[in-house]
Amino acid sequence: MTTTRLLSARDGFENPAKSLKRSKRQTVRVDEATIIAQLERSLRECQASARLPFPKQWPIHRAHSKLIDAAEHLFGQINGWSVANRDFRLGDIGKRVGEFSVHDTSLLDHCIWYRAAGRCAAIVAQPYALPSNDNYARSAADQAGVALHIPPHPFASFHYPNGTRFYVFTQVGHEIVWLPEQINGWEGAR
Repeated sequence: MTTTRLLSARDGFENPAKSLKRSKRQTVRVDEATIIAQLERSLRECQASARLPFPKQWPIHRAHSKLIDAAEHLFGQINGWSVANRDFRLGDIGKRVGEFSVHDTSLLDHCIWYRAAGRCAAIVAQPYALPSNDNYARSAADQAGVALHIPPHPFASFHYPNGTRFYVFTQVGHEIVWLPEQINGWEGAR
């Protein structure tokens, strides 16, 4: 069973326009309450930039990539995780060491791997999928002995808002803290 809790001040997010430090040289400004709407607008800008000469497209795409990175780090931060620098399998969740072996990219697409306390903590998958694929994701989670969490707005993804679903695989019993738009939706959400 998935437990849902709205992002709150107890998570350290009183300021709706908090900065996430990405490196010593750059800071990406994100609004936790509207990050997915920001991503959707940014994606539309990237798509519109296709008509521009390549050198003019680069800054638009780079800004979008930085926004995706900020969203990934924010989601991990509110759940007590950090983005992993190594991939791992569903069955490795909860273990200290994991090895990457993806055979099914229809489910594990546009993944984000998270670690916490030296262990493989979670995998976020953002596949291009239909709602009927939720059963397939549940089956994969059951087979690996992990939990599947789907937000109330399942298309509130970072990779392609309104185009890819958002699945979070964790250890059984883990409580997910969703971003506000993953619970309440956003203007333009399906």
